[in-house]
Amino acid sequence: MDIGSLRHLIRVVKPVMQKDSFGSAVESGIEEVFVTRCRILPVSAKEFALAGTTGTVGTYQVTMRYNAALTDKMRIEHPASGKKYEIISILPDGKYRSMTVRVNEVTL
Repeated sequence: MDIGSLRHLIRVVKPVMQKDSFGSAVESGIEEVFVTRCRILPVSAKEFALAGTTGTVGTYQVTMRYNAALTDKMRIEHPASGKKYEIISILPDGKYRSMTVRVNEVTL
């Protein structure tokens, strides 16, 4: 892995779940799990129409050092650009030195 390519600083966060008055779990906030450097490369973009409006979904490939704490229930935030990503898949390399994470950009 070329250390110079890991120029993006990201935060990995997980949702904090609490029970509401009816006993069902609801997301009440987020908790930071770790901060790391990575490389973010665009993979594809799709445009869709929903309820009379159009939107786009961008798929990205995030390469970072291996961290066993990362799960697909977490999200990635890129504070410099303000973008947020949901994790699709996590693929570690054979020696568990780095991992490639497929993400979709979250647009609201």
